[in-house]
Amino acid sequence: MAARKCPCAAPGVTPFTIREHAPRHNVPMQTFAVQTSGFSRFELFTAAAAIWLGLGFVSLFLEAEHIVADVHGRVSKALEDSPLLWFAVEVDGREVVLHGAAATDADAAQALARARQEQAAGSVLSRLVTLPAASRCQQQLDVFSRDNPVRFKAGSEELEEGSFEALERVALSIRHCSHRVEVAAHTGQRGDITINQQLSARRADTVARYLVRSGVAVHQILVVGYGETQPLIAGEISEQTNERVTFRVAGVSV
Repeated sequence: MAARKCPCAAPGVTPFTIREHAPRHNVPMQTFAVQTSGFSRFELFTAAAAIWLGLGFVSLFLEAEHIVADVHGRVSKALEDSPLLWFAVEVDGREVVLHGAAATDADAAQALARARQEQAAGSVLSRLVTLPAASRCQQQLDVFSRDNPVRFKAGSEELEEGSFEALERVALSIRHCSHRVEVAAHTGQRGDITINQQLSARRADTVARYLVRSGVAVHQILVVGYGETQPLIAGEISEQTNERVTFRVAGVSV
């Protein structure tokens, strides 16, 4: 920095000093690019749209499941007291498929009309079949035998207490069946084959006598003791399973 006296000072006036500053150098400003980690508006919009679209699909799926469950429940309830021997309801979108068996064509038609009344907004496809009389009798007897099997006291033809109710239901079914029914008793494979044969014959006779006392005609029953000749499962471990009473309607294949 240089200093000089002012040459313009008047007489009697103290001259002053002028300091000259060196000119500042022009320093160019540097700019810095700042990068941010945020998303662009387009990216945010796309993500929000994808989320809303996904929620929409989930909502539609849940609504469809609710509709299917509602239709299935309404149609099934309408058929609970129908004359069908058995039925199953299948819902596929707006279509209902009705499976089952009926004793007559009229019973099948009645059940189908009920299902269509409940499903007025869609179609009902019938897969119902009409069973012959003998097949209907056999189906009922099979259900009774499965749900309430006839039991005897060990090594005896005496019925257990819980078997009486089961035989009452069997007798009711046979009385309404116009076909002859084979009443057969089976034993396990443990012990002497001759003794088992004789035991099964006595057991079958006990069951037949009880059915006759319950109103079944004598000529409608054929009594057979098979002994151990027709086991369901071979081996002594299955004794309780093999010891059973079966009812077979004549003319119906096993």
